[in-house]
Amino acid sequence: MPTISHFSRRATLILMTLILLGSAFLRFYGLGAMAELLHGDEAYYGLDALSLVENPRLQVYFPANTGREGLWMWLLAPMVAGLGATPFALRVTSALVGILTIAACYRLGRESLGQQAGIWTACAMAVLYWHVQLSHIGLRVITLPLMGALAFAVLFRAHRLGRGWWLAGTLVGITFYTYTASIMYVGYAGLWMLWWAWHNPKQRRGIAFALLMIGVVVAPLLVSRLLLTDATPSVLRAAASDAQAIGQNLVNWAWAWTGRGDVSSTHNLPNRPVLDIPLVVLAIAGFVGAWQLIKQKWMLIWWAGLVAVALVPTVLSVETPHFLRGAGLLLPCVMLLGVGATWLTHWRYGRWLVVSLLVIAGTHTLIDFDTWLNTESDDFGITYDYRVNEGLYLLDTLVDSDLQIMMPGVVFHPTAAFISAGLNRDIIFYDWLSDEDCYLSPITEYAVLDLPIELNNFPNRVPPFVETLNTLVEDPELDYRIHTITPPQAITSGWESAPTFGEAISVQLIPPERATFASGEPIAFQLAMQINTALPRDDYRVLVHLQSDPTPYEGGTLYATGDTALCSLAYQASARDSDLVALQPLSLTLPDDLPAGEYHVAIGFYTPDTFERLPLMPTENAHDYHRAWEFSVSE
Repeated sequence: MPTISHFSRRATLILMTLILLGSAFLRFYGLGAMAELLHGDEAYYGLDALSLVENPRLQVYFPANTGREGLWMWLLAPMVAGLGATPFALRVTSALVGILTIAACYRLGRESLGQQAGIWTACAMAVLYWHVQLSHIGLRVITLPLMGALAFAVLFRAHRLGRGWWLAGTLVGITFYTYTASIMYVGYAGLWMLWWAWHNPKQRRGIAFALLMIGVVVAPLLVSRLLLTDATPSVLRAAASDAQAIGQNLVNWAWAWTGRGDVSSTHNLPNRPVLDIPLVVLAIAGFVGAWQLIKQKWMLIWWAGLVAVALVPTVLSVETPHFLRGAGLLLPCVMLLGVGATWLTHWRYGRWLVVSLLVIAGTHTLIDFDTWLNTESDDFGITYDYRVNEGLYLLDTLVDSDLQIMMPGVVFHPTAAFISAGLNRDIIFYDWLSDEDCYLSPITEYAVLDLPIELNNFPNRVPPFVETLNTLVEDPELDYRIHTITPPQAITSGWESAPTFGEAISVQLIPPERATFASGEPIAFQLAMQINTALPRDDYRVLVHLQSDPTPYEGGTLYATGDTALCSLAYQASARDSDLVALQPLSLTLPDDLPAGEYHVAIGFYTPDTFERLPLMPTENAHDYHRAWEFSVSE
């Protein structure tokens, strides 16, 4: 069996340039078609990166969405600053990190397996569908194989040369900032350093310094995670239920390599196995040739151990095989393929065979990714987020840029929030419950992105609170509607002189269309309220009294009351822009024996435990009520 010489430096440079160009093509392919696709998990990262751009600070942990390590957000921030708050900014960052990972895999393969294996390991990662898919989505998991490859490569170099331990420790520590499963990489690296220190006293000082660097680097993240987030509920929710489930997970992973892979259409072309036929050939060759090619047999133990620790996060959780939680397996996988390719090149025509297999694998990856790109996901959550994206981009083209956008019924929608930031349009989210009688309205014309699944029957619920409702778009599948709305004329002006209670609640009454009623009739109207400052309590009541002159405070009669709790939306409005008005329906029923004459409705606010009224400014009377509307009762 002939021996293949090492690649020259020039040949290595040329080969790595070609490999990186090929990997760039696979990772940039389709980004244009994905420019308006973003789902919630990606959007949370984008929002955190945007917050770093708007408010630069040293933050290592972001507690939203069950908590996330901060490295990815720091990588995203420059892209978001330069390209804007767009899905493309997130995805191009992921693609670039994916390309850098190819170079890092070369260093890891070269340091652990030899120069040729380094080249072929980089090739394997370049064409592996799993990594290409992850390089197209804006999730932090893409940083794990990059930092893992760099950390282990530098760690092996430090062990080989007896120097550079500080850098090895720093990179291992930074790996902890990539993804939750990275704890297995960091712990595994620490165990090997302890083993080396036990058997090589000369390296103990350097290893101790490396361990110290790991501790220094990971300490801020550990403290932040403990202080900012209780991750226990999410961990328990994703945990495997029992030993039988864990056993089944192992079976699922064994089958995932060549049979049925991850079903999630975010992480994979659903059910696609990790390896296609060309890569299976390389993997088999890797198993055959590993013992022969790897001179340092402890490296085989390290390799097997890396597989074991990388499996732990996904085997102990649900939805296995899960290509995010199992992303630590990417490195041992491509190293196996690299060894297999190296072993095959020792045979006549073997190099051409390896190149052919890798080209075919890359072609399969391109075809399968194109299939993924052109197939609508059957994952409801992802499809729904993409439809929200579509609705919001369409709204931006149809509706004037100065119109406020409302999304009633949605407490918060991360994809809409991030995309709207990129469009430089603000969205107001608020929880409009199905049994909520109140409504929040801007004082000028506005647009509504109506998501029927979040807000059932909006077009039929909103008319009492608007002047006009114009539906611009109704999606055929009813995933979204786009409306433009004109608010009631009564709330569009006059707030500068409106009476204010407790320096917090400015009010105007929207009366019925007529001002004359008969005794026994019900009267329905609305109270419009601007909340100027945060309300100190959440249990205020609205005083609604039917009075005439003289008033009950002057010896007259209190004819009817319609007192009710201040609607919940008023409290939601208390932390928002003063141009947002809470509209609360109120009603009174006129007594059957009410004499004909002139009457008025008195409005006020009070606390139910003390009956203390909020003070009225400007002062109208000593009892802090506003004479809001006058009407007549006919004979």
